[in-house]
Amino acid sequence: MVSSYETMGRGAYVKSKRSVYDSPWRGLLYLMPGLITYALFILIPVVQTILLGMMDWSGLGKKTFIGFQNYMELFSDPIFFQSLANNAVLVFYIMILPTLLGLVLASIIELNDIAFRKLFEVMFFMPYILSLVVVGVIWRWIYNPAFGVLNTVLSAVGLSSLSRAWLGESQTALAAVGFTGTWVHYGFAMVVFLAGYSRISPSLYDAVALDGGGKWHEFRHVALPSLTNEMVVVGVYLFINSLKTFDLVYVMTKGGPGYSTNVLSLYVFRNAFQYNRNGYAAALAVTLMVIIFGITLLVTRARRRYEQA
Repeated sequence: MVSSYETMGRGAYVKSKRSVYDSPWRGLLYLMPGLITYALFILIPVVQTILLGMMDWSGLGKKTFIGFQNYMELFSDPIFFQSLANNAVLVFYIMILPTLLGLVLASIIELNDIAFRKLFEVMFFMPYILSLVVVGVIWRWIYNPAFGVLNTVLSAVGLSSLSRAWLGESQTALAAVGFTGTWVHYGFAMVVFLAGYSRISPSLYDAVALDGGGKWHEFRHVALPSLTNEMVVVGVYLFINSLKTFDLVYVMTKGGPGYSTNVLSLYVFRNAFQYNRNGYAAALAVTLMVIIFGITLLVTRARRRYEQA
């Protein structure tokens, strides 16, 4: 029996096989499962949310198209601006502080001969793998004005005048929630920076040592320039987390006292499930999405310009 290889000849046979593997539809077939999943769970819900933001709907009954009325109301809503300001404060506690603290800890661990290094890495990273609901409950106990650990320690060291209801006063509630966010996220930043340190060539440290430089010079002239990509990744990720914060606020304060710890994600939840204003909640969610996307895009472009300079 004559094979297809003998009938077509070697050149024609190889060409026919190559045409099958080089088909533009082949790559699309590999991407289809992921594209379909992304469309079903991301793209379609996003489009539906955008459309719902132009509706007046209580969650039941008929939807009424009102155009951009929800957005016009949003930008005249003082609670929206209060929530946005609270999110801006949480950016400091959930993005900036954990990034700096993670960088410092990673540098101390990496640039020094630390005993039990792995133990410290696991210990510092442990808060990040805990459920945020569990974290919120733990820190709510710590901040408890009657039997909380924080007030107990302050009283024991003679600083009882500083004791207060940390989550019950508008002056301290947001900072208390923010510090909890710092405690959760600094371990993530530290691990990312340690991964960045692992790709730095030891010869760069040797060059600094030959020039008479110490640990500070190694950090300033070798580590910082080499960790730029890690800083951007950590910064963008934690920035998104700071704007999406919901669990900690809901468990620890539910947005109170008053609206002193209310954030955008919690305001979306309240409008959707407590006030039965699903259209307005969708408009808030779309606005939050635009803010996150816009700032992330600006940071990404700034990074590209920095790399090209």
